[in-house]
Amino acid sequence: MTSSPRQSWRQFAAAIGKAFALGLILFVPIAVDAWWTTRPAPPSPPLHALRFESTAPPANDDALRAWIAARPGATGVAVTRAAGAGGSTRVEARWRGPDLQLDSVPWQEIAYPKHHDASVITANVRSHIDLGVGYYTSLLALCANLGYLVFGWRRLRSSGRMGERFARPSGRTVGLGIGAGLAVGVAALVWEQVPWVGGSVAGALGGTGYWPAWARWSVLLLVPVGLPIAQECFFRGREDGDRVAVSAVFALVQLLPAAFVPAFVAGLVFARLRRATGTLWAPMIANALFLALSVTVPLLLPGDVRAVFDGRRAALPGMGR
Repeated sequence: MTSSPRQSWRQFAAAIGKAFALGLILFVPIAVDAWWTTRPAPPSPPLHALRFESTAPPANDDALRAWIAARPGATGVAVTRAAGAGGSTRVEARWRGPDLQLDSVPWQEIAYPKHHDASVITANVRSHIDLGVGYYTSLLALCANLGYLVFGWRRLRSSGRMGERFARPSGRTVGLGIGAGLAVGVAALVWEQVPWVGGSVAGALGGTGYWPAWARWSVLLLVPVGLPIAQECFFRGREDGDRVAVSAVFALVQLLPAAFVPAFVAGLVFARLRRATGTLWAPMIANALFLALSVTVPLLLPGDVRAVFDGRRAALPGMGR
């Protein structure tokens, strides 16, 4: 006995709610980790270093140390030496507290009348990175795909069409999937260049240069492989009514305004592929290429790859260690 369209949509909406509930279980600890890692650092005096070359003996370092320590707010003063060029010595004084200008250093008073290559460096300044709403909504959409996979698989099994949807694909099925995936993927990249669109999924995820540790490499497999399987099982595994309405829901659950139009068009194409081939192989292949071109490739472009995948946060603005 087949269910009515109203019952089918109720079941569909309930499955979406369950999928997001399961996604929240994964999303909450990851979001808390991201917030905790990028929270504003406790205020502390910046670290400064005065470096210069000199031939003065080590005994003169005491005068330099005393002069810096006498400055209001200066703490942790330390002076070190290392071999320099041309027989001179590289002197470095470090302290926390107030900055100083080179022209304010009394070189005669601190017994370094002959010096060269002097510089003042300020380091260890860490500022807050605002991940933005787009980061968290994108992360929630990714986590929800765990729910799509679980409940989509269950819905597909209950429909009795598991064997039909995963029947051995023909060359035509694979070719249609590749062609459609390349088309919608390139179209999405072009769409994201429109000025008023407001960015992309990749921009929301990688624009800050921060990813949780678990995602630095797993995104290479999660986005173009895991998501297509989860999404196609859930949204195209069963007949849930009008394909336009299902595609609109598919676009809405991406949770990013910039992704709505590309995802809606892609959803229509994927639904057409499923009906034309009778299996999920063509839409899964097309979805994989669509996500690879619109998300994974932009994240791997020069300038983002180091920050996203190397985990070297020191390369990010304001995150020096």
